[in-house]
Amino acid sequence: MATPFFARGLAILGGAVAILFVLAVALLFFLVDPTSRAEHLPNRVEVSPLSRFVNVPFAGTDGIELHYLEGGRRDEPAPTFVLLHGFTLNAFSWLPQIDRLGRHGRVIALDQLPYGLSEKLAPGDWRGAHPYSREAAVALVTALMDRLNLERVILVGNSSGGTLAAELALAIPDRVDGLVLVAPWVYVTRPVLPRSLAESSPLRRLSLLAARQLGEDMPLLARSYADPGKITTERRELARVHTRTRHWDLAWGALINRSLSTRIDLSSRVDQISQPVLVITGDRDRLVAVEDTRRVAAVLPRAQLEVLAGCGHVPHEECPDDFAEAVDGWLGTTRPGVVRPSAPVRHAE
Repeated sequence: MATPFFARGLAILGGAVAILFVLAVALLFFLVDPTSRAEHLPNRVEVSPLSRFVNVPFAGTDGIELHYLEGGRRDEPAPTFVLLHGFTLNAFSWLPQIDRLGRHGRVIALDQLPYGLSEKLAPGDWRGAHPYSREAAVALVTALMDRLNLERVILVGNSSGGTLAAELALAIPDRVDGLVLVAPWVYVTRPVLPRSLAESSPLRRLSLLAARQLGEDMPLLARSYADPGKITTERRELARVHTRTRHWDLAWGALINRSLSTRIDLSSRVDQISQPVLVITGDRDRLVAVEDTRRVAAVLPRAQLEVLAGCGHVPHEECPDDFAEAVDGWLGTTRPGVVRPSAPVRHAE
């Protein structure tokens, strides 16, 4: 049992730490400039002949402009692939796969809001529903499919993009023929704050600070590779293309701030996904544990698991041929969209 003197000392120390924390937050509050560093940049930048822009409806706005890359075949009955990137990345993450998947059908790689060259909505640019909520992410992909007349698709999602792909499969099952989930964020846990606290002025500014650090330095890109030395200068510049557009930092800050109070509960519903699924992970993933990805494959009713040797969190970038070979094999044997009895998980390593 602690002596009264020791207990009093712990209480004093705890109080001092709390005071220092409050002072640090207050200092950061005044040091973070809430005005955009990208106030005078253009709204739109053209960087690729594959780039397309489309305006989709969203309540409380005049429509939201989404950017995507398009390639591949458009002949019937070839499938259409919609590719969804991970947190802080963008559609250019899928460049190595557009031609490879394009041998099978049409390929749409989307810049999810507000990444890449999609519109940068800052606080005050919308009324009503928050455009950076999980519900909005599902609605925007669905709206994109409507605008492009995509009745049925195969969704390919990496990390948080895999989470979104799975949510879409549950929300609009009749329009999703199959899924390729690449190190999906399903069992990763993080603290969730009450919305009133998350949306307080100090945490809004701290979210903006985090957005600038993540968006300018792109530290998660390096951590996504097993061998960061493979990342070219061109790839780094494409990863940072959002920094060439107006108000990108305010938009990223709004997204991060919303995420502080957003709970992802997919883990309790993932076993309800009825479509055929290819689950892929790199055996050197440093962001989503390989065992977490194995667990996803184990609970899906119709899953096939591929573990790619020597690859990190973005095997579609780092190991493009191995990734494409895994998808080719799955497409050849599974034929997404054809109703079949449930298939067991196959571990191919």
